[in-house]
Amino acid sequence: MNISFYLQNKNISDVDCSNPMSGNPGIGGSEYMFIAIPFYLWQMKDNSHRIMLMANSTKHLPHHDNCIQVGSDNDLQRSVIDHSVDSVVLRYSLANLNIIEDLPSNVMVIMWAHNFIKRSELSQLAKNRRIACIVCVGDEQLQMYRDHQAFYKSVVIYNGYPVNYFIRTQSCNILPFEDRRNEVTFLGNLVDYKGFHFLAKAWKKILDAVPDAHLNVIGGSKLYDRNQKLGIWGIAEESYENMFMPHLLGDDGKLFPSVTFYGVMGKEKAVILNRTKVGVPNPSGISETFCIAALEMQLYGAIISTINYGGFKDTVYKTGDLYKTPDDLAESVVRQLKKTDNDYLGTLDFVKSFDFSTVSKRWIELFDTLQQAGNIGFLLKPKPTKEYRLSEWNRKFKRIIPFGHLLPSSMFYRSIFHRISSLL
Repeated sequence: MNISFYLQNKNISDVDCSNPMSGNPGIGGSEYMFIAIPFYLWQMKDNSHRIMLMANSTKHLPHHDNCIQVGSDNDLQRSVIDHSVDSVVLRYSLANLNIIEDLPSNVMVIMWAHNFIKRSELSQLAKNRRIACIVCVGDEQLQMYRDHQAFYKSVVIYNGYPVNYFIRTQSCNILPFEDRRNEVTFLGNLVDYKGFHFLAKAWKKILDAVPDAHLNVIGGSKLYDRNQKLGIWGIAEESYENMFMPHLLGDDGKLFPSVTFYGVMGKEKAVILNRTKVGVPNPSGISETFCIAALEMQLYGAIISTINYGGFKDTVYKTGDLYKTPDDLAESVVRQLKKTDNDYLGTLDFVKSFDFSTVSKRWIELFDTLQQAGNIGFLLKPKPTKEYRLSEWNRKFKRIIPFGHLLPSSMFYRSIFHRISSLL
């Protein structure tokens, strides 16, 4: 098959993304995946499919004959026809649902879901005959809707990272855990759904327990859009700055000496990660279906403190401390700072399953199945865990009885529960 990954990168077109092997160059994790996966598929000898990377700008992408410039969403249809594309991989969004209506009817659409999808939108995807597959990036993401009709169109293919390359080239230079100071690092986009304000709110409490702790903040609101206007501190959008900055200022109105904002960083962030003791990726858990930042931090020897939700259940090694609610964040970070070992060898064994060589094989398995059967059946689906046992029973029950697909999923019951809880 001829398969195209469509990268919408007009807002980050000036960032050098030519070498995915060196890790994320300082862009969103989803955008990095849209570059890195085609790049690794190009290297695989057992790949019989022609893989194309279509992007709004190819200026700073890997040099390859199958890297094709598509000026805008409106131009995608023409490029798909010109290059005889059989299947298009799109990032899932409501806006991108409109794009597929203009594609030729014989083109299969694969929606790559990097964020959680609302129940009503899952129903749309389940009914839409143009969509051949929904790719979830973590087991937890798909488990959450295993008794929804969209489950039968869905697979799990983890996001990846150049883990084996990192181990070969950099693991020997990792600072021993016992030599690290009490440095805490946040790595991610500075927007409310990435939860930095929870860490900012907890910082004074952390300092009270560990007076020599230092907070490194890597990232900013310009991670996804280099043209975004920032607040007076030049750190994040104004309303979000106003939410978290008061927690990090002294009585004199100056930033605490224990806090350093580095902004958006590429490869240079390695110096900071290599001295980090505790990594805090997205302490809210909202939108976190996988978390590449957690992988990066663990590769550089940090132990993780974050919420027990979503993708963190897939990507955080047993040395991590996963709390129930953001109110537990301060205590969690303090516990982690007091640890004396990070079980680095065990961490490396754990993260090897996320190497691009392994992840790319799953993509090929998906493409092979779609080519041969036209549908995915029960391909690449996680087995139900104890937490989702009732969902699995409901899925089977709905499948057995007549018109069972019309019955509610567990997502419906959870939404009712949350509404009642909110009212109370």
